[in-house]
Amino acid sequence: MLSYVTTTAGIMLAASAAGYTVEMDPDKPDFLQIRKGDKVYDITGGIAAYLRTFFRMTSALYSRFGDNKYNQEKKLERAGSSLIKFF
Repeated sequence: MLSYVTTTAGIMLAASAAGYTVEMDPDKPDFLQIRKGDKVYDITGGIAAYLRTFFRMTSALYSRFGDNKYNQEKKLERAGSSLIKFF
């Protein structure tokens, strides 16, 4: 998973440097899509749901160590929602 995430992040950074619009927020519907005008490129090959779940779970775990209580609950709720949709 880590190698796939690293490769995808590298491609997204290269596309952003080339002037394309990229979305890296897992809470947005265009997550891991590259846009240029009317063209949309999905480089994940349909596994964006796996990566969205991974990022939400990682974010929820990370927030347990440094965020306030409200942000912790919201991130945990999003991660749980993503897991339910995933399964």
